[in-house]
Amino acid sequence: MNQSYHIQNHIPEAIAIGDDEGGQVIFYADGDNGYGLYKVGFGNLDIDDAVYISSSLYDLLVKGNGVDNLS
Repeated sequence: MNQSYHIQNHIPEAIAIGDDEGGQVIFYADGDNGYGLYKVGFGNLDIDDAVYISSSLYDLLVKGNGVDNLS
């Protein structure tokens, strides 16, 4: 995904892990809320516009932290 969409060209050191099937990429990066999961539209790959989801995939999927930030 990183290579196909050139994620790291736009957000250096980001690690894309998937998408929401609605035009947004979900990735790990160091953003305004520190290191964690963020999402941003494929048409605007900019860390400054990314929305913080959760501190980790474990916190999101197991603990439910950040589920409200997915919509």
